[in-house]
Amino acid sequence: MNRVVNKINNLKIAEHASRGLSWWLSELRATVPKSVEARWSGEKLNVLIRIQDDAADILLGKRNAEDPFSRFKLDGSDKSGDFEKLREFFSEQFDRDASVQVELSEHSVLVCEVYLPLATENNLSDVLVYEMDRLTPFAADQVGYAYRIVERFPERDRLKIELVLVRRDYLEEIVSSISRLGLAADAVYVHKNAENIMLEGQTADLNILPVDMRPESESRLSRKNKRLLGIFLAMLVLVVIYPLPRFAAIKENLEGSISAIVGEAERVGKKQRLLVSRMEGHELLTRKKNEDAAKIEVLRTLTVLVPEDTWISNLTVNSKVASLKGESDNASKLIEILEKDALFSEAKFISPVVRNPRSQKERFEIQVQLDGGSA
Repeated sequence: MNRVVNKINNLKIAEHASRGLSWWLSELRATVPKSVEARWSGEKLNVLIRIQDDAADILLGKRNAEDPFSRFKLDGSDKSGDFEKLREFFSEQFDRDASVQVELSEHSVLVCEVYLPLATENNLSDVLVYEMDRLTPFAADQVGYAYRIVERFPERDRLKIELVLVRRDYLEEIVSSISRLGLAADAVYVHKNAENIMLEGQTADLNILPVDMRPESESRLSRKNKRLLGIFLAMLVLVVIYPLPRFAAIKENLEGSISAIVGEAERVGKKQRLLVSRMEGHELLTRKKNEDAAKIEVLRTLTVLVPEDTWISNLTVNSKVASLKGESDNASKLIEILEKDALFSEAKFISPVVRNPRSQKERFEIQVQLDGGSA
């Protein structure tokens, strides 16, 4: 009864502790900035800038978003207060780890298909750098580009590649305009357009921003991240490290109980093995006793059945067969005598009957089957 009461009390304590921890986390979450909260919950912050001619629409969220959050001019001619408010908004509300993506119109990019030898697949990036001026109207340092493998033709030793290119000076102008908002673009894509067959599928997902124009990855241990790390370590101490002494005591008690059970099991095992060995010995003795009783029964029966003119010099009794050697005045009559008894059957001579010249008796060797059930 006391054990049940203790379990109920422990469950109540755990339930109250869980409620307290949930309340504490909810209060703590209210003090965390939205950007950090989104990153903590696994949500990816995303700023999408969609270029439309000489202006840019700003969308917050995923790439398939449609409702623009704001708009600004790429040439910097917009000097209104809205632009300053927009810059302050990004400075205060968005973390440095936010993803900034740019979508270009399909009219501002060049998409072409080229064929290269199949052996160039392993170092395709290096090959495109040297072959760009031959495959396209531009050199490799004049464009931002990305590619994907469309199809392989082993029989012709050819590799079909789709190239997406945009002028580098155009990309530099866009990156510079975005930097006025305090943002740094880390990817440039082509706007997905279902009407343009060349831009369907994976082509629109290629990042055409050159690597040297992408922002350097900053250390994750910013001031906010360090604060979150400290909170996490404090929670780790409360949730994991604090109960360790109790867990150690429980483990010690369990080990003691297990040791006692193991010792008792070993003692029971020894007794069981001793009992099995004794039963096997008893069975062996019983079997030997039964076999000896059968031999004694055969000897007693032969003593009664054998006539006085017959002598048995050798008697061999196995589990199912008995062999008799000796002399008799009439050995054939001995066969009839043996078969009349229920203990014997199939009596027969196993060697020729000969007469002993000295005793004038017939020497015989008879084999007889023992009827174990009757015995």
